Amino acid sequence: MTDAAAPPRLAGPLRRRLRTWVLRRLFPRHYFLVAPEVDTAFYRATNPDLDAAAADPVEHFLLIGWRQGRDPSPAFSVRRYLAANADVAESGQNPLVHYLLHGRSEGRRAFAVDENAPLPRGSEPRELPGHLPYDPLLGSVLVVAHVVGRERFGGERSFLDMLEGLSGVGLNVVA
Repeated sequence: MTDAAAPPRLAGPLRRRLRTWVLRRLFPRHYFLVAPEVDTAFYRATNPDLDAAAADPVEHFLLIGWRQGRDPSPAFSVRRYLAANADVAESGQNPLVHYLLHGRSEGRRAFAVDENAPLPRGSEPRELPGHLPYDPLLGSVLVVAHVVGRERFGGERSFLDMLEGLSGVGLNVVA
């Protein structure tokens, strides 16, 4: 058996510059969307295996960090967000990118690494408007649920989504 010659590898600094160039060309929206949310000091401190001079924390997080469950800042836990949002986990999307592009506007919660840490901007819970007018020409549905705590996790989130869906298809929803 003959050993095939290994392909030549680019030198460290040139390889890093090329990778950064490719990342910013392929994922420019994601790079610049995520960059303000990545706390570089926190990311380096919690990931000492990163070479301080070699790795761009934003680039690392976008390419492999999130897949390894590394948190971009104290205000956003990758694992907790994926645990609370099974659809995002199943889709294989970067959880921070999903949150910034879709989750925040959908009313999904961003989970802090430490519960005492502040949440990212715009992650406050969304309230549905109450006291919608009753229309006697429409059918009515009574929906009942209970809330265990102040947080909106899977069951609570599904309940609110169901209420929105029912009111959107032309029913009087009483909850």
